[in-house]
Amino acid sequence: MTVDISVEPVDPSRCPLCGAVVACGVVALGSGKTGSGGGIGSEVQCWCLDWPRLPASARLGVGACLCPACLRAALVAAGVPVDGTAAVPDTPG
Repeated sequence: MTVDISVEPVDPSRCPLCGAVVACGVVALGSGKTGSGGGIGSEVQCWCLDWPRLPASARLGVGACLCPACLRAALVAAGVPVDGTAAVPDTPG
């Protein structure tokens, strides 16, 4: 039996579900990681950390960050309440 282990490398700058460009807030600020390092007493974190946590079971098999639309959809599909959180898109009005 032969097993094909050739897997396309994951592009961390693209959403693995839809291919949209993902702009990580941490990377955009040049830190490359969360935590201090952006100045005295400063904390750098990505926009996605303001959203509800996605259960690990819903993240398995995804080797890169999701774009806002796919992350929001994954939260809703996993039954995570998003009302009143940053995951709810701004509504004009």
